Amino acid sequence: MTNRTNTQPSNDEVRVVLTTCASTEQGEQLAQDLLSADLVACVNMLPPMQSFYRWQGQLCNEMEVQLVIKTRAEHVEAIKSWLAQHHPYDTPEVLVLSVADASLAYHQWIKEVC
Repeated sequence: MTNRTNTQPSNDEVRVVLTTCASTEQGEQLAQDLLSADLVACVNMLPPMQSFYRWQGQLCNEMEVQLVIKTRAEHVEAIKSWLAQHHPYDTPEVLVLSVADASLAYHQWIKEVC
């Protein structure tokens, strides 16, 4: 029986953090700043989308962009703190997703760059 524990990294080290912002300019700035802080390996910015939500008792309908942030589990708390300080929203979306599986090469790349 082969012990694979030492040959493959644990995917529970990889996290995806989601956040939204009002414009591509804001998204680009957040992405560049997170990369410069060495907290993330990659940030994808999805095209503008329509968001419907409640805010302070009102129904809202706004255009937003979604940031998909790839990082390591050890950086999640620092990213949450960083977003709390630098995000333009009073209450930004910060959703942290665990990764069930990832290619070995991609996982190793994330570990190397952040």
